[in-house]
Amino acid sequence: MLAMAPIAIYGLISLSNGYYFLPNSILLKSKLPKLSLTSIGNFLYEVLRNAISNIKSSPHVFILVVLASFLLILLLHEQKTFWEDSIVMLTIFIITTFLHVLFANTGHFFRYEAYLVALGIVVIAIGLLKYSWRVRAHNCVMAFIIFLALLILANRGVTSLIITPQATTNIYQQQYQMGLFLRQFYQGDSIAANDIGAINFLSDIRCLDLWGLGSLEVAKAKIEGKYNAQLIYNLSQQKKVKIAIVYEHWFKEYGGLPAQWIKVGEWRIPNNVICGGDTVAFYAVDPTEESRLVENLRNFSSRLPRDVKQHGKYVNTNDEWGQTQRVSFREGPLIMSLRFSKGLNVEYGLKKFVHVNSEAPYVIWHGVSR
Repeated sequence: MLAMAPIAIYGLISLSNGYYFLPNSILLKSKLPKLSLTSIGNFLYEVLRNAISNIKSSPHVFILVVLASFLLILLLHEQKTFWEDSIVMLTIFIITTFLHVLFANTGHFFRYEAYLVALGIVVIAIGLLKYSWRVRAHNCVMAFIIFLALLILANRGVTSLIITPQATTNIYQQQYQMGLFLRQFYQGDSIAANDIGAINFLSDIRCLDLWGLGSLEVAKAKIEGKYNAQLIYNLSQQKKVKIAIVYEHWFKEYGGLPAQWIKVGEWRIPNNVICGGDTVAFYAVDPTEESRLVENLRNFSSRLPRDVKQHGKYVNTNDEWGQTQRVSFREGPLIMSLRFSKGLNVEYGLKKFVHVNSEAPYVIWHGVSR
């Protein structure tokens, strides 16, 4: 009962502020059945499908449960009682993992099941210390399962080490740049977004969370099945939102984004392994903000990492996607550095036009000043 106290306190505080008893993130990411035979049947089908998907994507969790279950059976046979610390801990781990696999998700850079892996390793280690290792046949099976668990966990560890550098690069290329952009040009303004962590950490904005984790109105509409493009438009008007930065494909199931919004540009990152999408789109929610957004994106474009491809009204190029390049011009001791989109013809202090070589992001050009 004491362990439930923090949950109860949180729920009461949340209710007193007009929110749900449970966090929006739990309510929106869970699937609760309605009171009908058809909906309950669909719910059970979705739960089973979710469990199978989780087992496929996270075999390390599955093998830990198999090892814990086998160890639990052996300890119950030896101890002749359930109320022994290692047996209770193994039981808690197995039940918790079972519920997680059924009703939650695994994957996405291992973050959702990380607590299960840590808990499983600890309780299994404690159980192994309690086990007597007297029966040879049991020992062989146990050794094989331990070897398999170590092999799969090692693969998980190596995989995470390999992709972590790319993941941090992705965050820097996209989420971090979004935060810097908003901090420079929209500090204190109302902004709509669907991935709100970094931008709220880096900038001081009034944020309408279009995914609902941070905005109650969106969460309620989603839970009630009323979320659509028109409601997004109405909320953006009520909140006096100026611009939106979104992953467009997240909104297809809700009928897309409001037609009244004006799309100005996009940023696309390469080799995405962690972000919600490789492309973020910038919209002028308030039509009077279009020219300002164009100008702000243009001014900020030189600060983006070189691998980020840009597209939209603010990119002065005929290419489908512009990739920022640095080109240096040198005349004697004078060096001038410019940054612009590939394929752009320029005349900057030279007698002739220069065509940027997209294969060579750094170019030294010897020219003659006008």
